[in-house]
Amino acid sequence: MSTTYRRISYSLRIMLSGSLWGAFLISILLAMCISHPKWIGLEQRDLHTLTFLMLLVMPVIAIVIFANSFAEELEERLPRLLYAYPFKMLYVILERIGLCLILLLISFTISIIGGYLGGIPLSWQDVNYVAWRIFPASLFLGALSLLVSLLGRNMLAGLGAGIGYWFIEMTTQGQWTGKIFLFQFIWPVAAATSQIENSLYLLLLGLALFTAAIFLFHKARAWFV
Repeated sequence: MSTTYRRISYSLRIMLSGSLWGAFLISILLAMCISHPKWIGLEQRDLHTLTFLMLLVMPVIAIVIFANSFAEELEERLPRLLYAYPFKMLYVILERIGLCLILLLISFTISIIGGYLGGIPLSWQDVNYVAWRIFPASLFLGALSLLVSLLGRNMLAGLGAGIGYWFIEMTTQGQWTGKIFLFQFIWPVAAATSQIENSLYLLLLGLALFTAAIFLFHKARAWFV
């Protein structure tokens, strides 16, 4: 248990020393915009506005968080040291993904609190409604960023892939991606027959990308050292 605790503490310290603070800054700015939508030219302060803003911004936060998972080790070429430790790399990447999920949940909570403090009445059903529309897209892009950062052995590779995909989706509005369009709730496309179907596709793809990242880090030692 003590080894697990030390390993998780080390992972958290490493992750917090990177660009993760940028994700928290974005989270705070998002919460402020949700509570004061007129700052960005939106008149309505309601559940739809909250969901709209969070669906646009939370995937970017996920990209930063997950691309940062191994930023310090990859930048300093320290994976060789990681693989020298007397524990399985499977534990390391699962713990990093778990920490990323916790940090993403914290960012989500900050935004929800911003909406509540801004006067938007929110029930648990409303929070569930928002989460079902936010997390599939966020987890998909987070998983993509994690995998590409490992393949490219650089955090910037993951950031570039995630932000690039997000930007393409913003500009094409689902013309290329159809059923896996990130913003189906905002700009519905006919190819995705329902928002539930769209969310399930994104969750399944995100799970596949996470699985690929776990397999790569656990098995492809030669790629990193």
